[in-house]
Amino acid sequence: MRHGLNKVQCDAELPVIVIAGSDTSAGVIKATILYVMTTPRVYSRLQAEIDEAINAGNVSTPITLAEAKQLSYLQASYCPKAGSVQ
Repeated sequence: MRHGLNKVQCDAELPVIVIAGSDTSAGVIKATILYVMTTPRVYSRLQAEIDEAINAGNVSTPITLAEAKQLSYLQASYCPKAGSVQ
């Protein structure tokens, strides 16, 4: 967002990225990461969940897919059907 698009423009681009069909997965991942990085409340909550999992010894280094699937906010952030990001 600091490099050319404002939030409204980013929000408008997301459906285009998803529907366009050219490298859709990479586009969705990029848009999701951009959203997390530029939305402090989402970033903070996700970081807190990751920190809690590390401190509890629930994740290894590097984290496995099975371990990541146990992080509910992470799953909601990347898989909207699994939950909602709040």
